[in-house]
Amino acid sequence: IDVIRRGQGPSPMLYFATQELDVGGGIQVTGSHNPADYNGFKMLLAGRSVFGAEIKALGERCAAGRWSEG
Repeated sequence: IDVIRRGQGPSPMLYFATQELDVGGGIQVTGSHNPADYNGFKMLLAGRSVFGAEIKALGERCAAGRWSEG
């Protein structure tokens, strides 16, 4: 894959960067002023947020080692 590193910034910058750079998706390590269990990853794929059941399914797939390639 090709990776473009944008550096540190607020979450809205991820949305802007994926649109402006015309890329297929983006991921950001998040931090919060809230407790540590609110930290994690923000993921975008094809212009939309990946969340809820999709993240749970991705976690299950990774834990089981079900990879398409790579």
